[in-house]
Amino acid sequence: MLKFEDLTSTNWLKYEKFVLHSEIVFQKPIRNSSEEYLKVISLENSICKIALLDSKYIGNIIGFCPTKKDILEEGLKDVKEDHNMIYMFNFVIEPEYQNKGYGSQLLNEFIKSAKEKKYKKLLGHFRPNSSLYLLKKLGAEEKKTYKNWWKTKEDYTLCKLML
Repeated sequence: MLKFEDLTSTNWLKYEKFVLHSEIVFQKPIRNSSEEYLKVISLENSICKIALLDSKYIGNIIGFCPTKKDILEEGLKDVKEDHNMIYMFNFVIEPEYQNKGYGSQLLNEFIKSAKEKKYKKLLGHFRPNSSLYLLKKLGAEEKKTYKNWWKTKEDYTLCKLML
């Protein structure tokens, strides 16, 4: 059975190795460290969810409302400070669990939490894969595509979804 759990600084050590292992799907220049995750999940305005299938970690989704300082430090291209916006920092389903509907369910759980926190829009940079497809399926608008994002040799697209 699929369940969702909030990821917090309190339970970070329980899930740290799983979350960091899931970074393998990203190119090295954009992989996040344990410290970067802890910084984001400790923010009051963050929404961090873990997906568990029969108590086994299968993915996560993490977002926060970035300040001007965060935008500069993280190099969030074409993102402007907006207290009504949550930025999707990470969204990953382990490869063996992809294309089974779990990502869609996790995204819907994230959106539900974002609406509860009164966010009006969701922004994120996505590769042209399942994440981008799921957001577009929900009505997300592609704003701009960045070639060779952070020298990863991959293109990323900035998307906006009104909640």
